[in-house]
Amino acid sequence: MATIFAASLEAKTIGSTPDLRNIVFTQPVLGSQTVAFAALVTDKENTANITVFLRPSSINTTLPFNLEDTDGDGVFTRLVQLPNFADAETWYITGVAVMDISGRSRFISQSELAARGFKTEFLSFVPRLEIRKRARFF
Repeated sequence: MATIFAASLEAKTIGSTPDLRNIVFTQPVLGSQTVAFAALVTDKENTANITVFLRPSSINTTLPFNLEDTDGDGVFTRLVQLPNFADAETWYITGVAVMDISGRSRFISQSELAARGFKTEFLSFVPRLEIRKRARFF
């Protein structure tokens, strides 16, 4: 999966360790509720954990999930399956937490992510099966 994001992960070194260098994600396509995330940090050898916090526009709840460096290449990734009951709506990255192996951490808020030039929202789609079910009522 890391190669999918190679072109999008230009280094944006900001601040001191640990810190987020870049975060990218795919836009879900019609019929899929899956979003792929990838992130780079300033000190990949010493980063222990990256947590992304998502919130849908329709409810005031946050869904945290961890990114993992499964290939050992310093690109932290995760495929996230949005809930099947989710309507077509805007989802927001409300923050990203980065923690290193010594326990030092940094939280980057949605406004700080946006100020750094990172995208912080995407639109989800209703799964095709649900579209067919709803179409029967019209």
